Amino acid sequence: METLVLSLCSLWLWITRESRTSEYSKVAEKLTAARTYLWSDYATRASTLDRGSLLPEQAEALTILERQATLISQTSRRFYSLSECRKFVTEELNEPSKAA
Repeated sequence: METLVLSLCSLWLWITRESRTSEYSKVAEKLTAARTYLWSDYATRASTLDRGSLLPEQAEALTILERQATLISQTSRRFYSLSECRKFVTEELNEPSKAA
């Protein structure tokens, strides 16, 4: 039964891959734009210019945005292969913390 459910979920992801890929691409673009905006905002602040470097929290925020944009881009490419869709579904159902 579990195999059937995994197969159906994988098939659904694969069939709807065009719309999912489009949405994932939009999200990745927004995350990249947010990172670019924050980088330019941090770089132009007087306090940052006075210090000479980013605060740890600022660097962490930029790293998180970059990591998530990369993860989303990689995930969207996985939808073009039925076997990768199955792996994705299995990862999400069995180990959601590792997939994230």
